[in-house]
Amino acid sequence: MKALMPSFNYEKAAKAQEIMANLIDDVGLSDRKYEKILGLDASYLNDLSCSVAVLYNARKGKVIKVSSALLKNKVPYVPGFLGFREASAFLASAQEIDLSDVDLILVDGHGRFHPRLAGSAVQVGLVLGKPTVGVAKKPLKAEKIDERGYVWLKGRVVGKVLNEPKGAKRLYISVGNEISLEDAFEVVKLLRPGKGLPVPLNIADRLSRRLMEYALRRSEKGYIRRFGLRRKQAS
Repeated sequence: MKALMPSFNYEKAAKAQEIMANLIDDVGLSDRKYEKILGLDASYLNDLSCSVAVLYNARKGKVIKVSSALLKNKVPYVPGFLGFREASAFLASAQEIDLSDVDLILVDGHGRFHPRLAGSAVQVGLVLGKPTVGVAKKPLKAEKIDERGYVWLKGRVVGKVLNEPKGAKRLYISVGNEISLEDAFEVVKLLRPGKGLPVPLNIADRLSRRLMEYALRRSEKGYIRRFGLRRKQAS
């Protein structure tokens, strides 16, 4: 445990994840239409996080609204517990979004595909009470990935690999809340016209990187200091 953040209790966090895993609705409603999609992504540097929320109309192919947040991270970077670090950033950027106008949330991170079945997308989905999908670029440890692309962990299917279109890098799709895995997979597939992330996440990813760079350039002028943030010195 890092001395910088002694208040983070890993045992309690693990227990909280186990509780959250039992609260997930991984069936959802079969007749739901997913038109307005909220993409949540973030960039991190030392003790800073810059998160971006992009509300996207999938039917019209247009961005409706963009919101962002710059935060000082209060939770250490520890694999398996990233949801406690990432969810606060994602939720901060979503504060300016009218959630009644959101049909589905895509989170840059894992949902059910997690050692305790409760990654970042699960935390976001439970807090916001919306259909939520985890879209991750890298896998966590799994028991197996079968010939159909289903990810198995603890004797159950927890995700599915999307490797379309041809030549695209793999994305690991898992349920966050209030949606079935098959619906989650199909929505992400439809929102991925190229080889990158699905459109709302792709936009959020690029903007979060640009905003972080902008904030760091402004740091010499006190921009980051006004937020109570600081850049770590190289050791």
